[in-house]
Amino acid sequence: MTAFFLCLAFAGIALAELPGLVKKKYWKESLVFAGLLLLGFCLSLFQIIGIKIPNPGSGIENLIKVFIRL
Repeated sequence: MTAFFLCLAFAGIALAELPGLVKKKYWKESLVFAGLLLLGFCLSLFQIIGIKIPNPGSGIENLIKVFIRL
């Protein structure tokens, strides 16, 4: 049931924001907005259904350590 409300919330956000961007012909901004909205939806859905999402901080930390060694 919560996944249904999540879908409604994200659909509402998309319906509120995207028509204005398309009307002003902000194509790149519309694409970035849709991509970030999709990413947020997927992460929220994963959390609701119980899929563990790895911490991005540890990946960033390892990447920085690689650059420090160079």
